Amino acid sequence: MMWGSAKPTQTKQRLSNQNSSGASNVDLNGNRFESKSALYGLTKEHFRFSSETWEANDGVPIFLRRVYCGSSKNAERALSETAKTALEVFDTRTLRNSQNEASGRRIVVSFDKELPRQRVIFWTKGEMLYSVESSSFDHALLFEKMFPGL
Repeated sequence: MMWGSAKPTQTKQRLSNQNSSGASNVDLNGNRFESKSALYGLTKEHFRFSSETWEANDGVPIFLRRVYCGSSKNAERALSETAKTALEVFDTRTLRNSQNEASGRRIVVSFDKELPRQRVIFWTKGEMLYSVESSSFDHALLFEKMFPGL
């Protein structure tokens, strides 16, 4: 998915494990994440997106992207296109809601040619496409746990 136009902003929000929009501290296994900056814009497909930089309390940066695809079909199509361009797919699974109905899909991929390959987590939920990446895959997995239903 190509990023079209964007506008940077500075933020001071913190991500809560109860509220993914972020308003308070989160403490998971002694780790806290704080929002450092955000960029908002439109993809070339004219979908709204945000690209956010977060920092763990130990200084490791986390990069979160959210794309508002307009429909679950568009989000799934964008995820499929992303998977096609990956050099390696480490994991893929269907996400289910509380009624055990399919509610999205999650994949872990790499686009790196050189070892060690950095892994990127992507998932869909309704009209949303999310991605999380970090130089530390353990941090990315911990950050991902703050989103309900994964």
